[in-house]
Amino acid sequence: MSGFWGAVSAAAPIVAAIVTVLGAILLKLLPDAADRRKAKCNRLTSKLQSECPHYSIEPESDGVYIKAWFHQDYGSTRWFCSRCAVTLPNFEAFKEWRARAAERLWGRINTLGHRKTGDWHRKQVTICEKLRKAREKTGCGPLEF
Repeated sequence: MSGFWGAVSAAAPIVAAIVTVLGAILLKLLPDAADRRKAKCNRLTSKLQSECPHYSIEPESDGVYIKAWFHQDYGSTRWFCSRCAVTLPNFEAFKEWRARAAERLWGRINTLGHRKTGDWHRKQVTICEKLRKAREKTGCGPLEF
């Protein structure tokens, strides 16, 4: 058995050993890859929740209107942001958040003016959307409310 088939039969144990070693390495790394993806999803969710403004600024005839993205589950007392899934335990916490958000927004308007505040808000919403897309691209699944 000399020639081509002789070379193939001589190389077969070496190829089998290489495939076995690579298979063992992959089996070792696959669970780590799942853990890394889960950690990345958690990091992206945390960053999304910290960057999300949780409201939109809508112009009105007498100024601006702050529209909160928080909604309440039916039959539940908790409130959640429809964009980033951050939750508030009850209506009192929502009222406190709304008062703080309005105070921060008016403080920002007083220091920056209406136009720069609008630019800031658009930038925050853009960051929020990019983080949501990054979560989807990573395969994190839907946000859990």
